[in-house]
Amino acid sequence: MNSVYQIIATTGSSLIIVTALMPLVLKISHKFRWYADKHPRKIHTNDLPHIGGTGLFIAATLSVALYYILDGLIFKGGGASFGKFLPLLVAYLLIHVTGLVDDFTDMHARYKFFIQFAVAAVLAFMGYTIRAVELPWSDITIHLGAGAYIVTILWLAGASNAINFIDGMDGLAAGVSAIAALVYGIVFLIIGSSTSAFIAFALLGALIGFLLFNSPPAKIIMGDCGAIYLGFFLGSLPLLEHSGTSTLLGIMIPFSLLLFPVMDTASAILRRIRRKVSIIKPDREHTHHKLLDLGLSQRQILAITYLLELLPCSAIIVWAATGNRNCFWFLLATWIVMITFFIVLDVIYHRREKTRPQPAKNA
Repeated sequence: MNSVYQIIATTGSSLIIVTALMPLVLKISHKFRWYADKHPRKIHTNDLPHIGGTGLFIAATLSVALYYILDGLIFKGGGASFGKFLPLLVAYLLIHVTGLVDDFTDMHARYKFFIQFAVAAVLAFMGYTIRAVELPWSDITIHLGAGAYIVTILWLAGASNAINFIDGMDGLAAGVSAIAALVYGIVFLIIGSSTSAFIAFALLGALIGFLLFNSPPAKIIMGDCGAIYLGFFLGSLPLLEHSGTSTLLGIMIPFSLLLFPVMDTASAILRRIRRKVSIIKPDREHTHHKLLDLGLSQRQILAITYLLELLPCSAIIVWAATGNRNCFWFLLATWIVMITFFIVLDVIYHRREKTRPQPAKNA
């Protein structure tokens, strides 16, 4: 019963905080004209405040603080201590501030990546690492040794940018992150990782509140200060109580929850390599752009994206609840469905582009 109360307290508090904060953020943003830059590849044509991620960060952080206070004063402690979470909180702050600076100054990508890799490296060398991966279809465990640091750093930096890559449409990044936070919370509760679960629910509450202002048509967007923070948060949370272990959480859960943005990111990188341009060069061919060009509405795109995200999530919950390794094949099937979606969409999109009439050239 204590768990139910703590879930309500953490989720509810972050939802209330972000709902109360967002009108203030909107008022300040409009007063100082803190708007997202307009660009042909962006969907929005109106002035939109771009620091909604600050409200997300504050709400989630205060809610986590409330969880630790209530856990110590009212509920039975026993999860990860605040000292264990503190390095992650500092990392979240640094990543959030990096995104905030980028939102206002258009920081060069190399500096942004350097900070992300540096923060990830510090966490890895502090012991927040993926040290081993258990093969789900056998009893074999692959110990990464010194490679654990490289794998962890690449994973955290990649997760941070994965959410940022899909943050191009109202409700998309926030909705996908909310689904991931919900599944994290459920799975962590099932396997007894209570602290990680309540922190996930704190993020979920903040995202639900944010979506009230970010769903189509959006009044505010999260900006880089929200997108790279969310990716880093979701990528690092399993390391709080399961750092170094070769459990189910080793790589399957975070990878599956972030599979959609990871696939979109991988598609973008391959596309830019094929065209011999920088992999960080922005374009207008992300998944949501393609679907928009094919005539779907923003709400239809959100429905498709959320459904695709829920496929691996359902497999993860069943696997965690039953402990049956055969569920891996169910999970693998959902990965194949999602990969097939990306391939088919790419083929349809490019065939349509080839048959689209080209504008007449001036004589």
